[in-house]
Amino acid sequence: METNARYLYVGAFVLGSFVLALFFVLWIGKDSLSHNAKPFIINFEESVVGLKEGAQVLYHGVPVGMVQTIGLNPKNQSLVSVKVELDSHIAITQGTEATLRSQGITGLTYIEIMGSKEGSAPLGIKKGNHFPEIPAIPSRIESLMQSAPDLVSALDEVARGTAALVNKENREHVTHILKAVDRISTTLMERADALPKILADTERTLKSIDDTAQAYHKFISEMDKELLHS
Repeated sequence: METNARYLYVGAFVLGSFVLALFFVLWIGKDSLSHNAKPFIINFEESVVGLKEGAQVLYHGVPVGMVQTIGLNPKNQSLVSVKVELDSHIAITQGTEATLRSQGITGLTYIEIMGSKEGSAPLGIKKGNHFPEIPAIPSRIESLMQSAPDLVSALDEVARGTAALVNKENREHVTHILKAVDRISTTLMERADALPKILADTERTLKSIDDTAQAYHKFISEMDKELLHS
């Protein structure tokens, strides 16, 4: 009985030590991560549906951080403020922009960072803010929605132009043209047998005209010579 109790104590001690060691490692890792990350704020003018806390932040497709908090901007509730933490080794400079992206068919939303240029000035903290703010640009879906009215207007103009082309007056003109073409085609078909003779007559006529022109030219030349000798 005493032996079993001793084993129980030893097992409890080992298990407790393991849990404490695991907690210590996680705490150290979290502390290290916080020292290697920088906070930034991104204010979106569009819906951030699908974006969750803990979502990835990518820099040109490479994971460099994660979303920490999501909420309405207290100064302007038409904006959604998203706090992110990014790897401190990533240069976030003037010209850097952020946008929302959707991850394939899963519908999960993440943030894409782009536009940072080497040698540009670091992104500073604006007056009244606690963290540097990365400007947000419309996502592809938002850009499409913004251009939708122009697209509808263009399609409406095309539809009106098409309707104008096929109005009653133009349809009548087209009908007359088709009838004329049909009459010409019918006439040619009816005279198809005489066509070789017509072509032969035309060729003889053209040759006769050419012979006459040459004879006239020769006559003029001879008259010029007689006038010179007289």
